[in-house]
Amino acid sequence: TYVDDLCYAGNSDWILNWFHDFIAKKFTVKQSEMGPLEWILGARVRRNLSTGTTSIDQEVAIRRLAEKLGLDKFNPVRSPMVSSSPLLKPDRESRPPTNEFDYLSIVGSLLHIVNFTRPDCAYAVSALARHSSNYDRSHEKAVKRVVQYLYHTSHLAITYVRDGNVFSSEKNTATVWE
Repeated sequence: TYVDDLCYAGNSDWILNWFHDFIAKKFTVKQSEMGPLEWILGARVRRNLSTGTTSIDQEVAIRRLAEKLGLDKFNPVRSPMVSSSPLLKPDRESRPPTNEFDYLSIVGSLLHIVNFTRPDCAYAVSALARHSSNYDRSHEKAVKRVVQYLYHTSHLAITYVRDGNVFSSEKNTATVWE
């Protein structure tokens, strides 16, 4: 449940109907809002009942963020963070951040993405978030790198597998979490 969005699942039609009736007694439920889950909180949900997989990605949100920052035309990068240059607390001689770059908003968007579907970027975004109250242009550059990496890997999804059968036959599978 998130504010006014509710997803539910069950292993029988009886339990699904019971739950729907229970909720409908307390809240207005539009029939147009019923049916298989396709989107939630900006994430696309794709299910394959025959293979027992559910994949969730945020390709659209990632593309919008990259386009907003003008990073959709840049070349791909191999990792979300450069390990050879750690993020440091800015000193007095560092270049101040630019006014047109909304660091906090972008880091907030990245936090949502990594917490929902992209744990592969969690460390990089965590490091960037630690500098939210004190950052400079080197931090802005690091944020752009994460977005650039996400943009060029936006087809990746987190995939849940029924019965724990781990496989990678789907082209868009990034990681399996059980």
